[in-house]
Amino acid sequence: MGCNRILISANGGGQSLAKFGKDEAGRIGKELFNASQDCLDYIKALREAHPDWDPENDARISGFAKLSNVERSTAIGIKFYADFLTDQDWWVANSSGYSAQDCKRINSAYMDLQKIAAIQGGFSAIESTLRVLLRAVDAGACCGGMAEFKSIYECLFRTKLTNKPSEGIELLDLFRNIRNTVHNNGVYFNIHGHPRVTVSYRGDDYHFVHASKLDFVDWDVLISLLRDSAKLLLEVVNDPVIVAPGSITDPYA
Repeated sequence: MGCNRILISANGGGQSLAKFGKDEAGRIGKELFNASQDCLDYIKALREAHPDWDPENDARISGFAKLSNVERSTAIGIKFYADFLTDQDWWVANSSGYSAQDCKRINSAYMDLQKIAAIQGGFSAIESTLRVLLRAVDAGACCGGMAEFKSIYECLFRTKLTNKPSEGIELLDLFRNIRNTVHNNGVYFNIHGHPRVTVSYRGDDYHFVHASKLDFVDWDVLISLLRDSAKLLLEVVNDPVIVAPGSITDPYA
């Protein structure tokens, strides 16, 4: 039997697939496209303000390109979900005998993978960029920029920049802890065995409970993290200390 009359139920990420239908998927996809465009606008402004920077390979520009690519690619994936995977007729025509339960599981896994890709890809874009920037201003700091990431952004923000970014450490603490759960299929494990860690950001408390699955990382939270990370990166690359070097080549670009 195909997926006739499929009832989409849950995606394991804080939003049920029953609620994550075509309209909601369309809204989230649009938000991701808008976030991607914001990064492209930042790139345009930086290139105009700094014509001496390599327009493709300077780390102060390429970080936004990487973020934009992640957001746009995820938006395209969600558009596929909205246009096809929520369509019962598409499943009937393409299911090769999948049962309704099979289709539920496939949809759930598909949306989980979209979210994991956005978390991993978005965080990687920020992490790799900040490591390059720290090496550019102090090649010997934090084991040549190879230490654990928390020490990288704390060193850069607190001791290297002219102005410490407001809530930048809190933002990356939150994003980092979320990213780390990907290694355990969404379950948080504290390396020191602490039963509970709370990260406060923008007036909200986010609780990470040892050996427990996160329950707050829905798409709206994730998109806010991605957009806030882009704004944080813009603040960092406009800091006089980061502007000063004539060239900062991004080996990952």
